[in-house]
Amino acid sequence: MENLLTALMDEFPKMRRHKPLVVIGLCSALFCLGLPYCTPKGHYVFYLIDVFKFGIGSLMGCFFTCVTVHWVFGVNNFSDMIDFMLGFRPSVLMRVVWACIAPVTLLVVFVGSLLQWRWPLYAGTIHYPVWALVLGAAVPLVTLAPIVIVALKHVIKLVWNGRGRDILKHHHQWGPGCPEARQRLNEAVRLTREAQRLNTRVTKGSVNIAFDSTDL
Repeated sequence: MENLLTALMDEFPKMRRHKPLVVIGLCSALFCLGLPYCTPKGHYVFYLIDVFKFGIGSLMGCFFTCVTVHWVFGVNNFSDMIDFMLGFRPSVLMRVVWACIAPVTLLVVFVGSLLQWRWPLYAGTIHYPVWALVLGAAVPLVTLAPIVIVALKHVIKLVWNGRGRDILKHHHQWGPGCPEARQRLNEAVRLTREAQRLNTRVTKGSVNIAFDSTDL
């Protein structure tokens, strides 16, 4: 719930002035969406949504998230964000898992799920009507369609403007919505980069790194 609220507030900052109304409206909408599960046949609906939305749909959603965050935004930039919030950077192992192992695993599981796909049967014997299967299949499509459409829109726009190399580059405004927090983050990243540069700098034994890097 809080994740959804935060995303809405970041996308539409004007909503922050009316947060109580937004919370009431969102809770009411989610309450209405949950009513079908409380009907005498709600368990059929729950199983159908569980098969489609929380199966294949969740796998693809997680895959797109991994690729976007750790390849487009960049795993190092993401690590800088974590360091800024928590005070420590993730280990190399964690970054390798996020950037390589996790997306490959999700993609393999997704392909395997498609190859072994069978139309759902409730309790292994009860067939769903065709309209119910169509409705269930539409749930993950509706969820994932905005991701694909927006991505294609940006790709076409960049290619049309001759900026195809920028397809896998994150927007320069990515970061905290608060200007003060953004400024503190940029300063923390600058200091981290400077420390890494000094720690990895190859010099002769006669060079004093601290003195040599100081502007007099």
